[in-house]
Amino acid sequence: MDDDHVKLTISVRDTGIGIKPEDIEKLIMPFERVDQSRNRNIEGTGLGLNIVKNLLELMGSSLKIESTYGEGSEFSFSVMQKVGKSSVSAENNNDTAADAKTGPFTAPDASVLIVDDTPSNIKIMSLLLKNSLINTDGAVNGKTAILLCEKKKYDLIFIDHMMPEMDGIETLRKIRSDPENINSGSVFVMLTANDEAGMKEMYIKEGFDDYMSKPIDVTELDSILRKYLSK
Repeated sequence: MDDDHVKLTISVRDTGIGIKPEDIEKLIMPFERVDQSRNRNIEGTGLGLNIVKNLLELMGSSLKIESTYGEGSEFSFSVMQKVGKSSVSAENNNDTAADAKTGPFTAPDASVLIVDDTPSNIKIMSLLLKNSLINTDGAVNGKTAILLCEKKKYDLIFIDHMMPEMDGIETLRKIRSDPENINSGSVFVMLTANDEAGMKEMYIKEGFDDYMSKPIDVTELDSILRKYLSK
């Protein structure tokens, strides 16, 4: 728009069931649900778009909804944003140059096991490791993890702490204490939402090699991979 401002437009389009013209206004009303006959199995409070509407109004904008019933919808808004002025130090330039030189970390010959009782967490972690070309396996409980560790050697094993029946610490102890387990000496990283002070030291004392908190920070993950998988 000028040297100091840009007009940023965000648009999301779907090919879903669409919205009837008479229901569009209801869509942004609090606690309203539209087309109940087709949406009766979908949970929700009907507050999402109302919150979006109020937030946009605070930013001097509004939500635009266009929809064709049976074909899909498009939701969009525009906001004015100030252009920030950035200054990069020589030190940061050197870091950037180093990153550009090394490029993304890859380890196509490495195998990683992800142990978490929530399957979606395993999927997310696997996707985060995809660009590194790392081979991944998943286990939804400690018992399955132990069985996998008896059959296949892993270079790195991520274990969630709070799991039913056998938590991450107990799982580690069983693997470490079995001299015949081919992964008794592998690298184990605790993966947990518990990021209270002193927790990392506690996990290290229990026998873990390192610690990562949830939600996963990709920079931290990259650091862990480089630390333990670089040849």
